[in-house]
Amino acid sequence: VEGGLELRRTLKGAITYPIIVVIALFSAVMFLVTFVIPRFATLFEQRGVELPILTEVLVGVGASVRSYWWLYLGAVVLIVFGLRTAWARPKGREFIDRVLNKVPHLNGVLCGLGTSRFAGVLGIGLSSGIGLLEGLEMSGRASGRPLLQKDSRMLMEEVRRGGRLGEAMRSCGYLPPFAKQLIRAGEESGDLPRMCRIVSKYYTRETMHLAKSTATVLEPVLIAGLTMVVLMVALAVFLPMWDMVTIME
Repeated sequence: VEGGLELRRTLKGAITYPIIVVIALFSAVMFLVTFVIPRFATLFEQRGVELPILTEVLVGVGASVRSYWWLYLGAVVLIVFGLRTAWARPKGREFIDRVLNKVPHLNGVLCGLGTSRFAGVLGIGLSSGIGLLEGLEMSGRASGRPLLQKDSRMLMEEVRRGGRLGEAMRSCGYLPPFAKQLIRAGEESGDLPRMCRIVSKYYTRETMHLAKSTATVLEPVLIAGLTMVVLMVALAVFLPMWDMVTIME
């Protein structure tokens, strides 16, 4: 599909940035909580400083990670294995897709990407002489979205019964209304392949713009999260340090 490679690169770049930031932040916090803060806590306790609740909580978290690291690691492996197993089953894929489509901003990217692929493959298939039923089956698979693939099977059943594609799309919940209107207009005018290509180009462009803005949307959220974490760790160290200075005076 035209523009598909560039769109995938844009999406990969938009997703990679927040993932790297979150992993780096999580690793730094785990190092501080597991190794740094407990040493400060020991020093404070030796000087007779009463630890504030925040420091005690972080010390407890660090002690838990050091003592039961194997349990946390096993939980992560179990979650990853469970998600892979669920994705390998149709019902599991639909459930995961439904959850992802409820995430703000991400739902727009996924919907646009699936619509672009669906319309693009359908337009190419019909232009190549493939029948509508076979084209719907191919486009549903190519969309990469389990819910859209389920809708494509519903469309195939309606068309097989003699219904029109545009009318059947009224009950299709995944495709955006604008895409359904254009495809219905293309069917009525007898130029469905060209209209499908127009839909594909439009949603490729829209999804690309939305993906590029992902970093802009996530940046203030990540900065706020980083600020809160740094503030929490700093308070856990400096609050008892101020008490220790007071005692020494």
